[in-house]
Amino acid sequence: MPLIDDVMQNHSEDLVVDIGCGTGGTVAALTSKYRCLGVDASELAINSARDRYPESSFECVDVTGIADSVLSETSLFLLMDVLEHIEDDHLFLSGLVDRMRPGSKILVTVPAKKSLWSQHDVTAQHVRRYEADDLLMLFADQPLELQAIKYFNSRLYPLIWLARAVGRMSGHTLGSEGTDLANPPKLLNNFLEHIFAGERHAVRAAVEKGNVVPQGYGVSLLALLHLPT
Repeated sequence: MPLIDDVMQNHSEDLVVDIGCGTGGTVAALTSKYRCLGVDASELAINSARDRYPESSFECVDVTGIADSVLSETSLFLLMDVLEHIEDDHLFLSGLVDRMRPGSKILVTVPAKKSLWSQHDVTAQHVRRYEADDLLMLFADQPLELQAIKYFNSRLYPLIWLARAVGRMSGHTLGSEGTDLANPPKLLNNFLEHIFAGERHAVRAAVEKGNVVPQGYGVSLLALLHLPT
């Protein structure tokens, strides 16, 4: 993951902690290159992660349960599609920031654009979708410096917006079990994956340039923040 490489410059021996790691896919992808720990309050998710990725490290704890010794070695915290599930996202974030060591960073991703709200979000147990201003306000009273903010998954936005609009009008989701998720034919899936992956250069450039003025639109929103020393 080139973006993680950029963020972890000169800190390759420090920990990357994935908060709300779920079944562990992100931690497993990073373990070959970094010291990683996945934490999640769900015992079911952690047990699944341990079964699937025995070479990686996982703990069943919430933010308040992360050991001080772990926090003192962590350079990067990942909050990947986590905040939207938390009723009081401000309290959750404050609890993490209060325990971070100076100099460490948080990489956040959240679902974006309130206009995309649909049954898919309800089924996924989302509390909200975020506009860029919402995310900026969430960080406003924290002792954090914003290093970059960027909408992403922009190329597929028109298709996803259309799918959500059709779903709202019809009263049905386009996928299974109350979601818009489905397995398309392999060629189509590869094509859509290529479109999505093609945005990685723009996201990386936004982080490298320190883009702190959100522009455009996207299905998701990314922010990188730093706790000054």
